Amino acid sequence: MPIIITGYINKWTKFNKDKNILYTLKPFKLMSIRKEPKMNYNEYDPRIHILAEYGETLFLGGDENKRIPAEQELNGISGSAMWTIEDNSTEIWSAEKCVKVIGIQSAVMKEEYIKGTKWIYMAEAFKNIDNNIYSLLSKCKNKIDNEIHRV
Repeated sequence: MPIIITGYINKWTKFNKDKNILYTLKPFKLMSIRKEPKMNYNEYDPRIHILAEYGETLFLGGDENKRIPAEQELNGISGSAMWTIEDNSTEIWSAEKCVKVIGIQSAVMKEEYIKGTKWIYMAEAFKNIDNNIYSLLSKCKNKIDNEIHRV
């Protein structure tokens, strides 16, 4: 299953103290695949988390002959959405039908994986944060629950 993560790395931004403005130079974008860990991590629970492969080397366009070094200091991307593209058999492709948020990025694990928390658990967290948002999310909870547990 493909996983897409995009966010803003701290070292790729500049802060102008005089104007109190944060300039984002470029977004971090990664297309990866879901992986199971090679070792046990105390901070990983497969029922709650998603791991996207992220090593020291990436392959440009998936071509093993076009290796590029991976950016390893990913401070600042926490909270980025983790997306997947589902194979949809409709005749007309649309992002609304085929692209789904599956989690929220929360950690980088030993420069091997990017870890995220499954979306359903993030939606549940709003029960204790903001009841209005939780009520809105609860309206589609069954749909979210069904899709997340499929992933």
